[in-house]
Amino acid sequence: MTESCELCQAPKATKTCGECSRCVCKNCVEFLEQDKFRFHPEPPAFATKGVFCVDCFETLVRPEVEKYDEVEARSELVKFVRISFRGYIPTFRKAKFPVEVKDEAGRGQALLKLKFLCAWEGYDTVIDMEVEHSKTRNHGWESKVWAARGTFVDLDHAKFRPPEEST
Repeated sequence: MTESCELCQAPKATKTCGECSRCVCKNCVEFLEQDKFRFHPEPPAFATKGVFCVDCFETLVRPEVEKYDEVEARSELVKFVRISFRGYIPTFRKAKFPVEVKDEAGRGQALLKLKFLCAWEGYDTVIDMEVEHSKTRNHGWESKVWAARGTFVDLDHAKFRPPEEST
């Protein structure tokens, strides 16, 4: 005997909700991307489940996804000021401790995660930013592991005058 969908009563339910364990058909199921919360500092518990009924998705997952997407959009506006900058950096607010991102596969990934964490904390600029890598060897294969570090601040953009960068 096949189970029916608990939401629409369709005769064939092929999936099970990862949160409430209801049997749902392919029309009533919602999927969450596997790496949707890849930069989240503390991913929600449901992030690993992947399959949800419409009810659980709307009440539990969608608010978190919208919050994450909003922070990700703000992170695109985050600016960097390198550690080598030799000038006055006017700030409104500054984090107490620098933040470090470790063990990223690429330089770009490390910088993206640092920008996301800056936006997640409510800041708009990363100062004293530096990026470094280390080489790792695994049975003849060599790869690089990247790390990025910086301090989060709210920059006073009206007073900050960075030097013109040459191309």
